[in-house]
Amino acid sequence: MIVKIVCYKISNKLNMTALASYFDVPYNEKLSNCILLKDQSISSIIKIHSDCKFLYIYEYGCVVFVDFSSDEIYSALGYLETITGAVNYRLISEFNEDLILSITDNKFIARINDFPCELKYNEDVLSIACDIISKSTALSAAEKEIITVLDEAENIVNYLQKAKLKINKKRFLFSISRMARFQHSTIKSLGLFGSTFILKRSSNSKSFYSILYHYYEIDDRTIILESKIGQVNRLISIYTTLSYNIEEMRQLILECILLALFLLPDLIDFKAFFK
Repeated sequence: MIVKIVCYKISNKLNMTALASYFDVPYNEKLSNCILLKDQSISSIIKIHSDCKFLYIYEYGCVVFVDFSSDEIYSALGYLETITGAVNYRLISEFNEDLILSITDNKFIARINDFPCELKYNEDVLSIACDIISKSTALSAAEKEIITVLDEAENIVNYLQKAKLKINKKRFLFSISRMARFQHSTIKSLGLFGSTFILKRSSNSKSFYSILYHYYEIDDRTIILESKIGQVNRLISIYTTLSYNIEEMRQLILECILLALFLLPDLIDFKAFFK
């Protein structure tokens, strides 16, 4: 049996409470950042009854389709749009991943894409696969965004270091606000740092989780992402120091000018000009 899993990034953040309420499925934000749709919920979306299709929806804007055709995915996205608001099709086209699982006699997973893997199949396999592929997709979006923010922050600091006083503060504040949104909506929601997903799973599930985790290089990519975030924070600190020094210099120049104007009558005999 071949199971095709496809993940799309459709938004930066989804209203999970509204989705859970609409589909009447359980959701506890303290325990999970995901809701699972199956059976009747899937039938209501694509108008086709199926017991083998699943839809995982994650708070950080990723949706994972299990065994959906292209037409069914398109139909499901249109349906979700009526609940969550506009779907960001630019994100969809740019940030997406797929995963093929080959299952033999419901006992073994023979391959993960082109990566060989053998272990016993159980009910946790799909949820683990969907969790990892959604994290990888969301990480791709985060990686691109942090590079953009980092480039902007570096450019601004370079302007200040070259003593170009006419720095565009609005542009910098926009970069900082984007960084703040990035840290809040992406890193916090992803839960990439210190995930407890596998702690309650069987040893077989832990093995599968570990294989996929390393296959998608989640650890390495997370470390790099954290490093880049640290670079941005350091640049923000440099900007703050430089901008303070520049502002202090401006005030000093202004004080010197005012002082010069105050002393000007003592330095110049204006009465001589009117004789």
